[in-house]
Amino acid sequence: MDKMLAITIIFGILILCSSVLHSFGRDIISERNGLRDGETLVSSGKRFELGFFTPAGSSDNRRYVGIWYYKTYPTTVVWVANGDSPLTETGGDFSVDYGDLKVLDKSGKLYWHTNLDGPSNPKFHLDAKLMDSGNLVLRNQSKVNIWQSFEQPTDTFISGMKMHDNLTLTSWASQIDPKPGNFTLKRYQEDVNQLIINRNGYIAHWRSGVSGEFFHSDELPYAVHNLLFNKTSSAPSIYNSIRVVINFTGEIQFWGLDMDENKWSLKWRNPMEHLTSMLTPLLRSLSLEGRIPLKALHIKSLTFGGTFKLHKDFHHSPPTPSTPLPPTLKATS
Repeated sequence: MDKMLAITIIFGILILCSSVLHSFGRDIISERNGLRDGETLVSSGKRFELGFFTPAGSSDNRRYVGIWYYKTYPTTVVWVANGDSPLTETGGDFSVDYGDLKVLDKSGKLYWHTNLDGPSNPKFHLDAKLMDSGNLVLRNQSKVNIWQSFEQPTDTFISGMKMHDNLTLTSWASQIDPKPGNFTLKRYQEDVNQLIINRNGYIAHWRSGVSGEFFHSDELPYAVHNLLFNKTSSAPSIYNSIRVVINFTGEIQFWGLDMDENKWSLKWRNPMEHLTSMLTPLLRSLSLEGRIPLKALHIKSLTFGGTFKLHKDFHHSPPTPSTPLPPTLKATS
């Protein structure tokens, strides 16, 4: 009887310790301790959180594994694992299994994995840790990173990431659908000091620092330039409160965090309202018809109302587009 009592007490203590640990949060999953839908990882400094989520505004129950800023409103997702393969119900599992990081449903069906050729030897221990930078790293028993989410980004670039020729941000398909969308943002191959947005993989949509007959883009804000071109080492803490997003509408957006309100606000975006993309073919056509001199077509700026400015030495009235200009867009992350 005494032995049974002792076992019961020990079991109760273990349950209590487990509850205490979960109340303080954890930042690691391992081969023996995965993450169920409804649980989350929280980075050690409480900057980022990882778990299952359904996009705000979605009317169905699609479930994704993602990383978002801890306790900001609205929830701001910076990375999604299974964007093109959502679970259709709750009860999923995010786990380390045979050298691979996997998203499974409750029946064990695989929805996403890191696609690593992991060893089958059960003595080869791996774990995945959510870092305070927002990076999710898969590590071997020597704590050497063998995979990291910073090298497999979705639509967001944050401090700690490194821009290079093989890194590409890909927009969501829509505000409520994180599957890969139509726009990508990456370093311009012909000039590493510029960025380019492509549509549908190969159609140039926007390029930074460009001024010419048919196109003009604003210079990147100083903070955005430093963040995207790996120049944040002088004051890294400043860049923890900013992020750059390639939006599903084709805009590059610069967001800043208001520390007092713990709320994000849009600071800068380009191209504005996509009028450049829409008007350039129209103006080119008018030029080919001889209605506007080619040298006059220097689009300098575009306004929300749908007007545009032509080269200063062009003295004729601007044409009226036959198609209506798009309405003002609301700020979206």
